[in-house]
Amino acid sequence: MILPPRVAPLAASKLEELPGDETYDAVLASLGFERRCTEIPAALGEVVKRAAVPFFDRREGSYRENERFFRKSGWELAAIENESQVPAWISQWLRERGPEEGVRRLAVDVSSMKRTRIAAVVEAVIEHLTACELEIDFLYTPSSFRAPAENNDPPVLSVRPVSGYFAGWWHDLDAPLHAIIGLGYELERASSAIDQLEPEILEAFIPVGTDGAYLTALERANQELFDTQDLKHVTHYEVADPFTCFRTLESRVHGIAERHRVALVPLGPKIFATCVLIVAALHPGAVQVIRVSAEEREHAVDYRSDGSVYGLRLVLGPPRAGSEMGPANPGSMAVADVEDDR
Repeated sequence: MILPPRVAPLAASKLEELPGDETYDAVLASLGFERRCTEIPAALGEVVKRAAVPFFDRREGSYRENERFFRKSGWELAAIENESQVPAWISQWLRERGPEEGVRRLAVDVSSMKRTRIAAVVEAVIEHLTACELEIDFLYTPSSFRAPAENNDPPVLSVRPVSGYFAGWWHDLDAPLHAIIGLGYELERASSAIDQLEPEILEAFIPVGTDGAYLTALERANQELFDTQDLKHVTHYEVADPFTCFRTLESRVHGIAERHRVALVPLGPKIFATCVLIVAALHPGAVQVIRVSAEEREHAVDYRSDGSVYGLRLVLGPPRAGSEMGPANPGSMAVADVEDDR
């Protein structure tokens, strides 16, 4: 019997504490303009099967240096020509590296991934039903805080579903729209999404990290939203505890999906986007995930890691002997309320 996927916590660690090649059979990363692109891959060491998907725009900042690192270290670079080919390449790469091929532990570095690529990974692994156990660790290293440039945010050009899989195929189009927006410190991103969606019910998830300056910048960028009477509920989540964030978000969506159309807008840290996409995958067709983007006008900011690593584990197939994983909600994805063993 093929069991539904389960989600488990990963213990927070430092880059130098990552288990590396003795733990993972394969690693998937991105080749982009941030120095962050190579910091988790370098810490993981010489995993046998490892690949990076290059960016096709904004090849600036640390891009060339990152490319040299991946080539010198023996990484496979995805041989594709444009962004539209990325989802199919990711799906094929994962299919060719399943449990049947000896890959039982897979690490995915989401730190510098575009949200469309995280969506492609989540879709591919959720659709990869397997009778063998496969563990996927979504790893995230936050960037060191850098204050946003004043009045320098590019205009929003796109507010639309992150992919067709996460488009939300609602049965009752007359049901009220409930939007949950994760906030970041970019100006007008949240307000643009709200103007486009026009939700009847609006709530926000706000990241809390180790640097208070980030929260100050976020509050400044979203002050107009905080002042409105339309914001019904605010949840603060710890960036260092994505598992609790996932459980809180899943509980919220599970409680409202039957009587509302649900739209999730994952602004803010990429680990929140990962939580959102996994939650949406639990409710196929009932939840829409919205990407807010300036497209080709997005700024290329060369962030570096702050040295910490957080993550979530997704488990496919039967649990290991002695595992304490069990269901969280009837009919929903199982949630393992256990500590990671690393």
